[in-house]
Amino acid sequence: MAYYKWIIKKYSRLDVGVWDTTNPEILTNFNSVRVIRSAGKKKDTFEFKMRNLNDSFFTGDGSIVQSGDRIQIHNLVNETTATADNFIIEGIVTKISRDETSSGDTVRIAGMSRSEIVFNALILVDAEAIPKTSVEIIQDCLDAITNYNTMSGLTLTWTTKPDDTGWETHSTKAINQPAKVIVDKFSMNEYTGNGNYLWYIDENNDFIWVQKGTTTTGNITEGIDDINKVSTKFKTDQLVNLVVVNCGYDPDNNSITAYVFDYGSIARNGAKWKILTPTRSLSRTLLDGERTNKSSDWEAGNTYPKSGSYPYTTFWTSSGNSDDTPACTLGNSVVCSNDDNFKRAIVREVRWRGVKEGQGVIDLYANPRYSFNIQLPRNNTYTLGAKYNVILSSMNFNKPLRIEKITFDDWNTSLELIQDEQDANDGTDT
Repeated sequence: MAYYKWIIKKYSRLDVGVWDTTNPEILTNFNSVRVIRSAGKKKDTFEFKMRNLNDSFFTGDGSIVQSGDRIQIHNLVNETTATADNFIIEGIVTKISRDETSSGDTVRIAGMSRSEIVFNALILVDAEAIPKTSVEIIQDCLDAITNYNTMSGLTLTWTTKPDDTGWETHSTKAINQPAKVIVDKFSMNEYTGNGNYLWYIDENNDFIWVQKGTTTTGNITEGIDDINKVSTKFKTDQLVNLVVVNCGYDPDNNSITAYVFDYGSIARNGAKWKILTPTRSLSRTLLDGERTNKSSDWEAGNTYPKSGSYPYTTFWTSSGNSDDTPACTLGNSVVCSNDDNFKRAIVREVRWRGVKEGQGVIDLYANPRYSFNIQLPRNNTYTLGAKYNVILSSMNFNKPLRIEKITFDDWNTSLELIQDEQDANDGTDT
């Protein structure tokens, strides 16, 4: 038998983004508490109901809880005191609705976490003139939110920020996009260059960025853990098996495109397209490298070497072998006899590089992924974003899955776990 208790603290709103933090009120007479903590762009929310006995929810000065009030919720399991370990969400009341029925008069209070609200802010990211890494772009977003949000005391920190030395940089500009959309975008492998990352804001407003690696936190085992209910499906909403790669422009400003297919996945799941745009800098990077490293063979502003520099030997080395003019061998520079040769060499090389980038996307996303919802008795045991070995003997299932959402209610804790992209099988399970 477990002892369950909620502690809900209310901080009254004094002004826009300002609350009475010196005198929190401990709410009573509530029920039907539900808290959802999610990773990525999904919302962190809370809701609970309060009984309106004899119109007691409403007073002469207003209601006990009002829109804009700040709420903190603690989930106590076999405990009696609110602590940092059982603190699960802090948020702002965004909706209050009243429901009068024959069974009673109740008021429903709902809201979102403070970080969820500010992460909807529209952000300007300018890395066009000076390219930046994913880490730098995300830090710009966090800084903008911290510096310009109107909520007192809300500072987003990134205590486990990775060292991005040597990471890929991106020339990009985003105008008036929600911060969470930008962060989600630059957490993807095509921008980090070293895998996908899962992100969320924890209950202490710390930005958590978790690389989807192989390390597991523990096990969730049928017969050992007290599992109440399991539901499963294959997740296909992020499946990609056909990539159109934007490789930039040739020296005559014609677009260069490459295509990558996984015919087996297309046959099993239908065609799922993705247009890859970070690769549009491939040709510019190649040409800039030539102009920088062989500057004596170039005139300022030109997209071809000087006519007197032919036969011209490229600074870059080939990504493959080809007998087509100009011939090339893997790992060696390419010798071009004229402008036409040079353009052919550029187009071929950036397409090879584009195919490599596109294949990286296919390798991650060409297969459906397992998605499980596991319901357990109410607890604070599991960590959002962490990876667990899920062992279900009745389903002959034993695979690592990552928690992307946790739902707390009065009796249960429900975990939504999804297989990492790199762990997805080759499609034989489908």
